[in-house]
Amino acid sequence: MKRLLMLVSMVILFTSCGGSYAVKEESAKTYKHYKNTIYLKVHWNYLRPEEGKIVAEGYVEPFDKRTGLHTVSLELVGMDADGKVVNFAAGRPVDDYIASPLDTAPFKIVMRLDGTEKSFGIRGSYYHYEAGSKPDFGAASLDYISLEADDTPK
Repeated sequence: MKRLLMLVSMVILFTSCGGSYAVKEESAKTYKHYKNTIYLKVHWNYLRPEEGKIVAEGYVEPFDKRTGLHTVSLELVGMDADGKVVNFAAGRPVDDYIASPLDTAPFKIVMRLDGTEKSFGIRGSYYHYEAGSKPDFGAASLDYISLEADDTPK
């Protein structure tokens, strides 16, 4: 019985690790928009499920295996023709702590449109820490996802 439990545990461990890797391998093909900071990567697509609504759906991950993330706050931002922010909606990834071996956390942000939006983007903030160390909320650990820093191919 113990051997069976150990075998089942190992199968679960290996299949769960493979899923995270598969998500990363497919991200370039699956997600049209992305941003990178020193510590974080954000990947997403825009969906239009109904008139007057836009949804940003994607995931965040640490930039590398040495970094953990926590308390990621995201905003889906609507801008007018001049690039001025005219609307936004807040959201968070499903996991508050994102570190190896899981590495990714999905998010979904829904925004009702007011009709003045001509373009959209993602901005936000998060805390980073060295993987294996204790996360904190100090100013040195706080970083931002700039609205202007967009790596999305044109």
